Amino acid sequence: MAGEPSRDIRIGPLLAFALQRTWHARDHLIRLGVLPSLVLLAAALPEMDVLTALLRGADTFGEADTTRLIPLGICYALIISVFAVNWVRQLTLGQDAVPGLGLNIGLRHLKFLLFQMALAFGMLLGSTFLSLVLHPFGISGMLTALMLGMLAWLATIARLSPSWIGIAIDTRMPPAIAWKRTTGQGFKLVLALLAVEVPTMIVDQVAAIVFEVTGLIDAAPFTFLAILWVIELVRIALQISLLVVTYPLFLRETV
Repeated sequence: MAGEPSRDIRIGPLLAFALQRTWHARDHLIRLGVLPSLVLLAAALPEMDVLTALLRGADTFGEADTTRLIPLGICYALIISVFAVNWVRQLTLGQDAVPGLGLNIGLRHLKFLLFQMALAFGMLLGSTFLSLVLHPFGISGMLTALMLGMLAWLATIARLSPSWIGIAIDTRMPPAIAWKRTTGQGFKLVLALLAVEVPTMIVDQVAAIVFEVTGLIDAAPFTFLAILWVIELVRIALQISLLVVTYPLFLRETV
């Protein structure tokens, strides 16, 4: 049986190429992101008071408020799945695969959503267990659990990227095969994803501080939410671009 093809991932060139590819497709990013953005922001309008309190880290945020955000969380998952599939198809197959505003939603979008939900559920169970173990250590333990959970999520998304990218472009690769193909590359892929994650988190925090200090978080909460969503959308697009760039490396030479 033929061996696996050589895979030499260099983080610097990978980041540069992903940024360049995203920039070149910026018109398509806007085209495919405008409708999901409008839907999500419209869904968020009835819950602006709870969202503002959450974003500000208010101590009064309670269980009832969490329950109110469940439908919005489901809406977010649906929107992200639609955007992610469309963006992958745009990057790999071109505009003909996702014409217009990307409304040609099909079975692949549902499969992608279910795949991501299964991953999220597994991560939730692991994070819950980790939080229980580290709870006696107080805030430092919780922060450690949070950081480890984020790293585990990024690693899982990276290692299984050939599977979910394959779902988006109708080229099936079982998770076990994807995990095998990405063996030895997880660390580099996570570093590349963090190179996008950390700067966007910093931009998020800077925006929050500016809105808090100027009082705009109370005067214009919807604008604040819209800015955070745009930052989130750009982060997702860049991270997907990174993994799409590496996707061909994890295919057999005969594919």
